[in-house]
Amino acid sequence: MDPPCKQAAESGSRVPDELLEDIFARMPAKSVQRCRCLSRAWAAALSSSAFVDRHLRLANRRDGSRSLFFLPDPDSGDDTTVHAWSPRRPLVAVRRDERLRRVAAVTRQCRGLVVLEAKGENLPLACNPARGHCSYTVDHYVYNPSTGQVTALPEGKEASGVWPQNHAILGLGYDPSIRKHKVVRLYCRGELPPACEVYVLDSTGYWRPPSGADRTMLPAWATNYCTDQSVFAQGHVYWAAQPHKNYTGERVVMSFSMADEVFGILRPPDMDTTHWRITELGGRLCLFKDISAVCSYDIWILRDPLTGAWDLHCRINLDAVSPAATQLRCSTSVIPLDIVDDGNRVLLRPEPCNIRRENLGAHQLVVYDPATGDVEDLLADGSMITHHTMMRRPAAPYEESLESTGRPHEDIIFSSTSSQVLAQVLRRLPARILGRLKCVCRTWRAIIESGRFIRLHYEHTGRSTLARVVLSSMPYDWQFASLDSCLNDLKLACQMQQLHRRVVSSKPCHGLLLIAHNSYGVHVCNPVTGAQVFHSLPFKQPSDAAAAHPGCVGLGYDLLREEHIIIVLAYKSRNFDTGSYSMECSIRRLTDCMTKKVAPSPPIPVTVDVPPVYAGGKMYWMGESRFSAGCSSILVFDICRESFDVLPAPLTMGDSGRMLVAELTGQVRVVHICPNTETMTIWHKQEPVTLNDGRGWTREHWIQLGQWPDFSLRTEARLVIPLAVDDAGRVLLDTGRALGYYDPRNQTLETVYPTTSSSLQLNYRPGFFFAVLCEDSLVRPNCRQRQYF
Repeated sequence: MDPPCKQAAESGSRVPDELLEDIFARMPAKSVQRCRCLSRAWAAALSSSAFVDRHLRLANRRDGSRSLFFLPDPDSGDDTTVHAWSPRRPLVAVRRDERLRRVAAVTRQCRGLVVLEAKGENLPLACNPARGHCSYTVDHYVYNPSTGQVTALPEGKEASGVWPQNHAILGLGYDPSIRKHKVVRLYCRGELPPACEVYVLDSTGYWRPPSGADRTMLPAWATNYCTDQSVFAQGHVYWAAQPHKNYTGERVVMSFSMADEVFGILRPPDMDTTHWRITELGGRLCLFKDISAVCSYDIWILRDPLTGAWDLHCRINLDAVSPAATQLRCSTSVIPLDIVDDGNRVLLRPEPCNIRRENLGAHQLVVYDPATGDVEDLLADGSMITHHTMMRRPAAPYEESLESTGRPHEDIIFSSTSSQVLAQVLRRLPARILGRLKCVCRTWRAIIESGRFIRLHYEHTGRSTLARVVLSSMPYDWQFASLDSCLNDLKLACQMQQLHRRVVSSKPCHGLLLIAHNSYGVHVCNPVTGAQVFHSLPFKQPSDAAAAHPGCVGLGYDLLREEHIIIVLAYKSRNFDTGSYSMECSIRRLTDCMTKKVAPSPPIPVTVDVPPVYAGGKMYWMGESRFSAGCSSILVFDICRESFDVLPAPLTMGDSGRMLVAELTGQVRVVHICPNTETMTIWHKQEPVTLNDGRGWTREHWIQLGQWPDFSLRTEARLVIPLAVDDAGRVLLDTGRALGYYDPRNQTLETVYPTTSSSLQLNYRPGFFFAVLCEDSLVRPNCRQRQYF
């Protein structure tokens, strides 16, 4: 190897590069990372696979024990800090990252890497009583505690059904033949056999089936309880499993070979209980009992994975009066973390969630000596760790490692010129055609499903056009049909006019629609792809009619964090006679699905019987005219700043008409509807919208609705909403029973649905239909989700 530094002029005037490299190999990983900045030659030398292996071997052998990392407190939604500790280094913060909020390690460490699972919330994000299940979002990351590097894993195939019969579980291992880490994902698909897919870090950027001969069916069902972690040891990834889908009391250990990518079954050692779990100790598979079900705490070590032979490493009699038994009885579950002091002692830690309430101050981290039976409490005063703030945090061992978590999968997918050219071609195609093209090959599927391509596709094709008329009397069975289909099919048109009340939808936000239902909550859906997710409302519907429409829900977009957000504005109480009211606002992000109340409360009362309007990173509500505080005002919510402002509305003549906020061509409009004169006035304010008086508004359209019976405010229409403006400048109007285009050039209004011929063929008075705009978009309404009862 060429020396990283220039040769000195005189021999002996410099430290040999081999000696420097040997020193670097014994340093912490973060220090080695900084040394890569010395020169390009040192950066190449310290990044080579040979040096990474050497550093892993030398940096972790000083005292025979590994370090511990403490994940953020799962009970705190604001904690995003990971801490690290070792006998040679005090407790320090190693990483702060928003992605590490409410994370749990689902795998044991493998050469310094671990897979984390991030849940949107401790509680369910969406509870759907009609379907009898709840769900929460799930994201997975590969994490290196030594360097702080975090890389998100791509989405795998969806596991259908509800937990625990249907779920997905991950494993992390290392294949020395290709010198790369592999993530193994087991997922269940309803009544179908379980399946498997493999993701190689820093390789293709997408999941693939295992390359082994027997890859179609797993030999067992891996359990997916919160306490079960996959383990990598002796060249295999292991899961605690059951032989059959329905639990019969029998449990086995399922293995997956990293080299051959084939599955196997290991029988557990002879024990008096099936309440056991697995971990890794000293590079070998370890099986241990749950304390709650036995009178002794046994730790077994797998001697040979081929023969399935087990050795009893140690046994602690819980009925005996000993320091170890006294400490272990404080918790219902104790996990062996590591073998320390050159294999002489075992590091034990009770699970924080299983600490009994009366023992919250008991031990959290102890070292047990099997030879003497002595224990040392590492969290006691005067011991190695005195940070009691770590008591409730999940802890796991790790090794000092320079292993990379890999490039982001989207960077890998779009790294080649051919992929970039293909993406530019595919972005011009409709979303429905792209859905079929995903079946061409895995590369095409990975490109089309990537977030980068979805943004490219929307930038090219995401223009609002009237393409769907949506109607259903069922709250969870919304049907989508194009306007042309309803015009050509009378039976379909009749089915699309069955609503008993008027429904007003918000405009699409990047192709996503928010459909509210009073009984349960809201649906966020993409009409083109058919994907949808349900969200329960954070307020309850009132039982008295006087408080009808207590709140409204809108869908917006955070331009700073680049994520969609649900905004709920609700009345806690209101009285029109006395003029008293109380309001609150809550927001929920679709990426983490955390409900958060906005403080302070809205400054003015608003109308909540129609949804708010989103435009330019802000939400708009019209003030409630029945309260003096909300008269002739518009409430503005800045999503990025999470703050309210008040915008004066246009000055009117003070008649009995109604004012609404609308969005046309991406800009805010104010609509005034007067039943006395049967007219609609649309005001426009030039961007940017300034918070000045109401004199900056310009009248854009004045429509005499009384000339057309289908749109008359005295006969058919109670509420007329402007939906969109087409390329010719015509305004699309919706009454709930009719759709029509108003042409401001010749001041005519053409009814496009229902047509005169179809109306004559109807044998009964039609109900309301639900008209929405639809954008050709691939944007998903949710991230990965897991469902459970």
